Amino acid sequence: MRDNANTFETGKSYFFSFVGDSELRGIVEVVSRTAKTLTYTYGGKQARSKIYAGTYGEYVKPTGVYSMAPSCYARDVEQTTQELKADLAAASKALFETVKRFNRQQGRTEQSRAIMKALAGIDVEIGRIA
Repeated sequence: MRDNANTFETGKSYFFSFVGDSELRGIVEVVSRTAKTLTYTYGGKQARSKIYAGTYGEYVKPTGVYSMAPSCYARDVEQTTQELKADLAAASKALFETVKRFNRQQGRTEQSRAIMKALAGIDVEIGRIA
């Protein structure tokens, strides 16, 4: 394992997807850890798994060890709603500033007006997120 590898942290949630259906996601909530094992809740049940070390950092196999078993990597931290909301707001603001700068340099166009209107709608939707 590399020195800068991702590691599991107590109290955080991590997601994983399944080989047969990449849209289906599982969430693992870390309860505690030792150097070699991870205790977590998954599907309402508490379980313990061996921590493996790989190229992308630590990972566990929450559904068991078999050929098509999904792996849950420490790099795949599940974001909270508030973190997602903050990320969306920052991205929207950055895009708004870019379009504003374009307008100053090139003059307002129909496309830039449409983009500004769409961004205003996105900001309203971000505000509605609980």
